[in-house]
Amino acid sequence: MSIKIERISDALIEQISYIVSNKVKNKDINLIVATATFIKLLLLNKEFNEENFVSLKYVYQCGECLEVSVAQKFLDEIPVRKKDLFNYFNS
Repeated sequence: MSIKIERISDALIEQISYIVSNKVKNKDINLIVATATFIKLLLLNKEFNEENFVSLKYVYQCGECLEVSVAQKFLDEIPVRKKDLFNYFNS
């Protein structure tokens, strides 16, 4: 399944890659709070994997509608140890 993000610039994808690769990777991060768009961007980043995010346990999504297909891909591919993805949009 491919993730579709409309109207996004290569520069923004590059900035997200830089943040993941240089600021967040291999840190003891166990919680991420993100929008649905940011989750989609993470799914495009090859650095966002189990090897680089060993301590990640929880992801809180808020601020935008999270599509079921994106949530499923995230839970299938991203290393959330307990598979806890909380959706706080319209709650």
